[in-house]
Amino acid sequence: MSKPEQRSIPIENIEVREQDGEGMPVIEMYPAVFNSWSEELAGFRERILPGAFEEAIRENDVIACFNHDKDQLLGRLKSGTLTLEEDERGLRAEIQPPDTDFGRYIVELIDRGDIDGGSFRFNALEENWNFKDGEELDERELVKLELFDVGPVTYPAYPDTQASVRSTEQVHQEARKSTKDYSRDLDVLKRELEIMELEI
Repeated sequence: MSKPEQRSIPIENIEVREQDGEGMPVIEMYPAVFNSWSEELAGFRERILPGAFEEAIRENDVIACFNHDKDQLLGRLKSGTLTLEEDERGLRAEIQPPDTDFGRYIVELIDRGDIDGGSFRFNALEENWNFKDGEELDERELVKLELFDVGPVTYPAYPDTQASVRSTEQVHQEARKSTKDYSRDLDVLKRELEIMELEI
C-alpha cells in the first residue's frame, strides 16, 4: 500500500469562535472541499466527491494536529474534542484545543491570521481515474477515503512536503501501471480467442 497522502489548501474562513462562558475558543475550518479541482499533482489533478469521508467519520480514530505533527495534538475524534461532519461544501472540522500554552499559541496565531491553511492526511480506498492523452492532465476522483488527521497548517500548498510529492507520484504511477497491465491482459486474451477461432 502507498504511504498516506496529504493535501493542504488555503482557507478563507478558518476562524476562532469564542464559547459561551469560560473555556478555550473553538477552531472551525474546512480541511477539504468537495468538487473542486486541485492544482497539478505530479501529472494529474483531483477532486473529492461528496460522501468520501462518511465512513471515515464513523470508523476512523481521527486526530487534529498542527502541521501533521501528532506530537502537536489539538483534538481527537474519539474523545469528543474533534468534531467532523460533511456538508454541502466539504469536510467541516470543529476543534476544541487544549487550555495549554500550545493550545493558546495556536489559537492566537489563527486569530491574528498567521495561520490560514487547513490540511488532511488520507489513504484512498476507492477512486476513479480518467487517463488523458497528450498534454492533458490525468484526472482522479476520490470516492472513499481513510482519514488519519486534519488540522491547521502554516504553508498551505499542493502538496506541501517532498515526501508527499513522492507519495503522490507513486499513486499516479501505480494507477497508470495497473491500467496498462489490464489493457495488456485484454490484448493477450483477444489474441488467444482469435487463435482459437482460427483453429475451429
